[in-house]
Amino acid sequence: MMFRRTAFTVGLLALASSMYSHAEKVEWSQGSGQSDGIVVSDGANNNARTAYLSISSAISVPAIKKTQEEVSTLKRELAEVQRNAEEMKRQLSTQQNQAASGLKDSSANLSKEIDDLKRENQSLKSALDDVKRQQSQTASSGSSNSSNVSREMDGLKRSVEELSRENDKLSSSNDRLSQRLNDMDRSLSSLESKVK
Repeated sequence: MMFRRTAFTVGLLALASSMYSHAEKVEWSQGSGQSDGIVVSDGANNNARTAYLSISSAISVPAIKKTQEEVSTLKRELAEVQRNAEEMKRQLSTQQNQAASGLKDSSANLSKEIDDLKRENQSLKSALDDVKRQQSQTASSGSSNSSNVSREMDGLKRSVEELSRENDKLSSSNDRLSQRLNDMDRSLSSLESKVK
């Protein structure tokens, strides 16, 4: 488009030059009361003849400036979007790291609780074995006082039953805690893969 306008302007200048070839000089000046233009003067007969050719539409300076301002605005907006994206990425990474750290701490606490329950369960098993041994010894002692032996046996049986129930409760709690630990390990692995 610019090339065609320039060629058109050059053609008009060539036509004006051929029409006034007898002139002594050709002056380029600002047209009176006009925008940018061309004035052709005939210095031989001092009879000025003016041919005004408007070329202001060839290059629209305001349009170029507006386009440059729009480009600058778009660049600033793009930079702002990139900064916001980086900030969101940083915040997400921080949150994921905090969540992973929290899961690790919870997992460690659950592991400790499971270990404590295992030790307590082992202690109850040892106590149960002691009661069974006492029961066996009492049964084989052949005590003459059968009523006392019977009461003692009943007491030992009740103790054995209570210990068995406690052992079952601890086993159930141990199973639940183990399941929670496995779930948290899976969540931790998923978060660590996302952070990487």
